[in-house]
Amino acid sequence: MTLRLDKRWIPMLFPLLGVGIIAVDNTVLDLALPAISRDLGASTEELQWAINAYVLAFAGPLLATGTLADRWGRKRMLLIGAALFGLTSLAASLSTATWMLIAFRGAQGLAGAILLPATLALLRATFVESRERTVAIGVWSAVYSLGAMLGPLIGGALIDSYSWRAVFLINVPVAVIMVVGTALLVRESRDPSTRAFPLQGLLIAVVAVVALVYAITAAGAHGLTTSVTIAAVAAVLLFALLVWQQRRTKDPILPPGLLRNRSFTGASMAMALTVFALMGSLFFLSQYLQSVLLFSPLTAGLLLAPLAVLEIVGALSAARVIAWIGVKNTLGGSLVASAAGLLLLALGSAPDPGYVPLIVGAGIMSVGLGLAFTTAADSIIGSLPVNRAGVGSALDETLQQFGAALGVAILGAVANSLYRDGVEVLQGGTLDGARLSQVQSSVQGAGIVADSLPPAEEQAVLSVAWDAFCGGMSTAMVVGAVLLGVAAGLAFWLVPRTVQETAEPALDVGNGAAADATADTRRGGVGERVVQDAEGS
Repeated sequence: MTLRLDKRWIPMLFPLLGVGIIAVDNTVLDLALPAISRDLGASTEELQWAINAYVLAFAGPLLATGTLADRWGRKRMLLIGAALFGLTSLAASLSTATWMLIAFRGAQGLAGAILLPATLALLRATFVESRERTVAIGVWSAVYSLGAMLGPLIGGALIDSYSWRAVFLINVPVAVIMVVGTALLVRESRDPSTRAFPLQGLLIAVVAVVALVYAITAAGAHGLTTSVTIAAVAAVLLFALLVWQQRRTKDPILPPGLLRNRSFTGASMAMALTVFALMGSLFFLSQYLQSVLLFSPLTAGLLLAPLAVLEIVGALSAARVIAWIGVKNTLGGSLVASAAGLLLLALGSAPDPGYVPLIVGAGIMSVGLGLAFTTAADSIIGSLPVNRAGVGSALDETLQQFGAALGVAILGAVANSLYRDGVEVLQGGTLDGARLSQVQSSVQGAGIVADSLPPAEEQAVLSVAWDAFCGGMSTAMVVGAVLLGVAAGLAFWLVPRTVQETAEPALDVGNGAAADATADTRRGGVGERVVQDAEGS
């Protein structure tokens, strides 16, 4: 098999680098949670907010930043996002209290919201034919998985040798390289139409998304409080207002009729549910490896790395599998495999684990997820016209962030509740109120308390805490597997065999822009040639 690379891939390395640093940052934070808990005294609830602050700031402005990238320029937004991501990473590394880390993680989320839609939009605008688009999105997904793989390895080494603060600093030089390379090599890309900017709709959408994500995350952390109720009601009313406003405006955020396109709606619903299941059930995995199995951060990273390799294999195989069995069967089948893998993972999760179910389950799940995420992204992005690539990728990410917030809030709350119930047996024993409260706060807290006890009592506390933690985590994984099965059913029911593009109303396009778009479309792409060469070999 020979691969003839297209020169268009050279400037695309810098948007892909942006995808990579976001993936590294997300994975590194998960790995650093136990160290952050010990150093800053953060409870499980506060650790969840360190995740949720990013989600809240990331999801809220995505539609606005994606639309702005289409209209103002994807290269320009990429530059701004990369610079801000580097600065906020530096600030996060200097945190001395949990509230500071949460605040800077929120700032990172805003930077990511500016950065990420532009990366996929640039790829979509560069590789326009269906087969090359699928390959390009597969590469995008593979780079994300590669970042997820390198994050634990680099982060584990940094945590072992320095501290958790160093894991944020690795983003800074990468951001500098990205800014310089993008400025010099990436060609500007934007929507050539002269449609008015949908400011009113976007403002409503931003506030609605922030209100809903806040309601979800706050409910998971504090239950149904007054502020949660107000935010939830406000979100429902704002989304209703948005639908009413979009039906009457001449300049809608998305193409009319998009929600009737099953390539978009089916894949979006399946992916939102998939992310819900995964974020809720796998939130505790790095804590399990370090705080229950007592692996070092570096060892935990090495154990997680093969999963990312398998996910990359799945992502890069998507174009060939879709050509063989179609979008519907690829997405539905990969989600069934992921559900089976997650069930096996749940069976192996214990203080004294069964390593065969853990390894086999995690491997099957990883390949399935690589296929699923690439196929769904291709269906969602391919259902939109090229000129809407920025807002399309932003909408895809927004739906996934809803799923992530719901997963961490709901399944995380279920697992935490089971953990607290499990350690209740320690009440009335030798632990005083303060130490019992620390044990109840997190499994890391239980480890800290156990270190201060005589050997016999230490082992008793750890045994109870580990059993309670694994019970809660396994239950969350089983629920997640069921949800993945439901997502597979949605894919088989709704998603068509081939991607259907939504028709775009006639646009007012300048002659120069139209010529550029035509030239870009007519140029042959590496994705198409790679697939053809692979099939011919």
